[in-house]
Amino acid sequence: MKKARFLFTFLFLLTLTTLMAFAADIQTAAGTITGSTVNLREGTSTSTAVITTLKEGAKVKVVGSENEWVKVEADGKTGYVHSDYILIDGAVTTEATQAAATMTGTITGSTVNVRKGAGTSYSVIGKLVKGDVVDVIEQGATWTKISIGTRDGYVSNDYISVTSVAAASSKPKTVSGLITGSLVRIRAGASTESEILFEVPENTQVLIMDPSSSWMKVIYQGRIGYVSSDYIKVMDDAATSRSLSGSRPNSDAAAQAEQIIAYGKEFLGVKYKYGGSSPKGFDCGGFVKYVLAEFGYKLPMGATSQYNTTSVLTHIKRSELMPGDLVYWRSRSSKKIQHTGIYIGDNKFIHASSPDDVVKIDSMASGYYDKYYYGAARYLPY
Repeated sequence: MKKARFLFTFLFLLTLTTLMAFAADIQTAAGTITGSTVNLREGTSTSTAVITTLKEGAKVKVVGSENEWVKVEADGKTGYVHSDYILIDGAVTTEATQAAATMTGTITGSTVNVRKGAGTSYSVIGKLVKGDVVDVIEQGATWTKISIGTRDGYVSNDYISVTSVAAASSKPKTVSGLITGSLVRIRAGASTESEILFEVPENTQVLIMDPSSSWMKVIYQGRIGYVSSDYIKVMDDAATSRSLSGSRPNSDAAAQAEQIIAYGKEFLGVKYKYGGSSPKGFDCGGFVKYVLAEFGYKLPMGATSQYNTTSVLTHIKRSELMPGDLVYWRSRSSKKIQHTGIYIGDNKFIHASSPDDVVKIDSMASGYYDKYYYGAARYLPY
């Protein structure tokens, strides 16, 4: 009898502890609707009845989650909205979320399926190609959970190589440099025997990717090459700050920014597609990656990975924004950057907006884009 009473008490306490842990994991939080018109449904499927519709910017109370659906309370009604159309303002920080800020993955297969769950029986929600870099949330024995834009998915460990962002961030930080020779040759390699790619006139500003070498790797107008340290001066912090302030923008950088923005506008109206990085469909990171790749700037897919690519990007203040700069958004509680786009001037930017929407131009002065602005980065030698 005593053994039975002990067993009952043990099981009761174990169950209570589990429930308390589960409750802590889904404690209530605030949420903001991000889709233009979002259905609040009775269950976790598009086949369930619609209770009501919620407008973009509507505030809701988040009370739980189930797979890709979030349980919310709005206007006295309780139901489910898909996670693609809600931004959780006060989400609980988990170990998996923290891992997303410290790991990235590089796709190694030629064309790799992204699935809803960790198994081939789950439906395909997107595709990635070899060389794409994504944010990694956690890696299991056979499947890796990844994040692209606002959605999470799974890829087989056979087709992804996972590394830490900390290792990537140890690369030399990009700095500004000034050409000091009258007409300096930029070469394909770190030697006078290497092919001459192009020539740069005196007093031209470039981005230096490795300022510690006798031959410096530089970026100029989207092209990458090497220049002897005898003909380039590394700008000090004060000079760089003056340059980034936009008080006297480099004319070449401004001209290329116009070309980049014009190219981006060619895709206005292209539909949003999760994991998309082509004119057939873009997500936010895929759009930025595709447009900049046309001009020689190589960035990964995920917004967080892009922002952390300090070998190409230099972080700047909002007050320093110039056309062509990249802009990023993240809710206060999230460990991941959730959105990105290309600044076009006049407090506006072009981006692949969200599911069920298209590539378009929006203002940074209203709603979500004003409240959750996170930061900006520069790749052009202003």
